[in-house]
Amino acid sequence: MSKCLYTVLFGVIILCLACERQGLDFPSDIYSVTFVLDGGDATRATAAADEASIRDACLYFVNDRGIVVDAVAVNGNSVLRNFETGTYKAYYVANCGLTVHSFTTENEINSHVRSLASETGSFSMSASKSFSVPEDKTCSITAVRLVSKVEIDKISIDFSQYPDLAAQTFTIDSIFLINVAGESILADGTSFFPSSSSWVNKRGYVSSTSNALLCDAVGRRVTAASPYSSVHYFYCYQNNASTDSHSATWSVRYTRLVVSCTLGTRKTYYPIDITGPGNRLSRNCRYVISELVITDLGSTGPDNVITGPLPYHFSSEVKNWEGTYTISERF
Repeated sequence: MSKCLYTVLFGVIILCLACERQGLDFPSDIYSVTFVLDGGDATRATAAADEASIRDACLYFVNDRGIVVDAVAVNGNSVLRNFETGTYKAYYVANCGLTVHSFTTENEINSHVRSLASETGSFSMSASKSFSVPEDKTCSITAVRLVSKVEIDKISIDFSQYPDLAAQTFTIDSIFLINVAGESILADGTSFFPSSSSWVNKRGYVSSTSNALLCDAVGRRVTAASPYSSVHYFYCYQNNASTDSHSATWSVRYTRLVVSCTLGTRKTYYPIDITGPGNRLSRNCRYVISELVITDLGSTGPDNVITGPLPYHFSSEVKNWEGTYTISERF
């Protein structure tokens, strides 16, 4: 009986060795893919974070069933990973303080909520790109900011049609954004609306942890011969409201840039709707007001409706917010 057992064991060992040798001849179904981040334009930097810097970043790889099958922390311009044959999607998430263990599904990535109050130093960024293995050897991913940039370059006055106004002192007190979404998700879509309690500066300025993004004090007198030419930048999340409201009862409405002024002894406000295609405020765009020319008294409140002719005119442009990102060196 022992002799028979030894014979069987010896046969099993020989069979295993044969299979192992045969396996070495099989072609591998694991393939390498190189992921190039920000189109390869990013540069490394040790400087303090700014609107274009990348402080931390992760890549998450999702299979065709929406499951995260791999993840890696990113500290450079490219990453090499190995995959089995199949179709996948790569998600790039930056400046969110996340780790490779933060997500297990594609839905968790897309629905991850960011708070405007957290957008300090380096702005949250995300992007996704589908790829196939073994067809795609390289996959280029360009990061997109969750916030947009609102810019006003110059403010002038022209009260030539109203001598009584021209005789009064005109002062720009402050500039700020109102009706600002306080939350956003990583997915870029038009169906997400933040909770009512998260909106910032509802119908007017209220001091908050987002002041640095939304408000600038000015306190500058302006005359017809001496306009105000200091550039101001503000940052806000996308606003998916496609219709507007000026109701005193809060409801979702357009985000507005408000120039708060004093004419003589009267407070007056000049609100400008910040919208683009589809009447929406989209992410990663620049909303540039080249020059605001004030011609009359404004509204009595930052969010009050203006009846009759507008008391100002301006030139504006909506642009993609492009530029090179810098990846902060981490030690």
